[in-house]
Amino acid sequence: MLTVGAAIIVHVLSTRSSKIEISILLGIIAVYVMFFVRLGAPERSHLMEYSILAIFIHKALAERAQHRKPKLAPAILALIVAFLIGILDEFIQKTLPNRVFDPQDILFNGFAVIFAIGSSTLLNWIRNRRNN
Repeated sequence: MLTVGAAIIVHVLSTRSSKIEISILLGIIAVYVMFFVRLGAPERSHLMEYSILAIFIHKALAERAQHRKPKLAPAILALIVAFLIGILDEFIQKTLPNRVFDPQDILFNGFAVIFAIGSSTLLNWIRNRRNN
């Protein structure tokens, strides 16, 4: 959690962020901190893992979209891919004797993916509006 927070702070300081961007980033950080404090240990790790996974997939697909026209928007495709990885992860756990399959984890992973990609998309949209 501290590493993610430090990465966000470094990102804000390395870009010329507007007051609106900083306000939205602080709001996103506040939501993550509230979830982090209120959730149990396994859900905390899922929140961070799937948020970071979703952002990485989204950034990679957005970079690829700059060079060729994608069939799906990078955010939608990233959401689908990250969610499918979460489903695959849970089904792998079903086969392992020391792990537990939990459908609620699939839903929570999906929520983390949606929140991360939604936050990233919102920040990109605000940044693009400011630059245009």
